Amino acid sequence: MAEPVTFHSIYSRLSLQVKAVRKGFRGEEPLIIPAALAQFENRNYTTADPEIIEGIRKSPAYARHEVFEVEDEKAPLPPNPDTQKVFRGAVGTTELHGELGHQPQKQAGAGCPTCGKSFPDDLGGKKLRMHMVSAHRIPEAKAAGVSLEEKTE
Repeated sequence: MAEPVTFHSIYSRLSLQVKAVRKGFRGEEPLIIPAALAQFENRNYTTADPEIIEGIRKSPAYARHEVFEVEDEKAPLPPNPDTQKVFRGAVGTTELHGELGHQPQKQAGAGCPTCGKSFPDDLGGKKLRMHMVSAHRIPEAKAAGVSLEEKTE
């Protein structure tokens, strides 16, 4: 056997087909020899099989520099499982904005003084005025610039 060779990939998990599937017959019985695969784990694959080494060197991924050889003393170490990121459950947007240091969005007033309906994203007050005109028929809101008719010319 040859000296072990370590290959490194730019992808964290890669599967390269280094030998094709071969079909044939043994007498009258059909025979299929499965393909040989190089399974990269944590971006690394080490082998001492000369056919697999030659297959990786002839692969298109090796020609595109997606896979390359590294010397054993310079081979990257697998990631330490103690340093893995811990993911948490669902996070609301207010929690996320607070952690990122964003200021909360400006909120409108209490809402409709007649029925109490609130319009939290109505920063200009247009929704409240339209609500006053359409739901309560308050003419003061209409005088403020809200009309129910569409203007056509």
